[in-house]
Amino acid sequence: MVLYLAIVLLSVHLARADDASKAEDLALIWGTAVGLGLAHLFAYDLTAVLAEGRATSEDLLAGAGQIIAAVLTAFLASIPYLLTDAADASSVSSLILLGLISMTAYLSARKAGANHPGALLFTVVIVAVAVVVVIIKYSLTH
Repeated sequence: MVLYLAIVLLSVHLARADDASKAEDLALIWGTAVGLGLAHLFAYDLTAVLAEGRATSEDLLAGAGQIIAAVLTAFLASIPYLLTDAADASSVSSLILLGLISMTAYLSARKAGANHPGALLFTVVIVAVAVVVVIIKYSLTH
């Protein structure tokens, strides 16, 4: 959820109007996070029902984890808006989102058994792919 939401929020930052206010940017961040979190919760629970006949407590916990991840990602992306003007905040927020993508990639690689250089290489590849996805998403919608 963090990776997906971070990529979507990077696209939101890229597409933002130059004269957007802090309130507009924050509404986009939180609206996107809540909307995607709820959509994932719905899809995840529906898939569990279709696959198993009902949603188990583990399914509900996983769904809650997705909502928590969405809220934490939005919160971290929002912090710069409390500290600076909207244009600078958008840039700093984008760096935070890239940091979340990097951290998630690195920790995932290490957990999968990669050594430090391998995890760093994996992280670089994942960040590059994320940037390409953001550029493609922006290009297709603008």
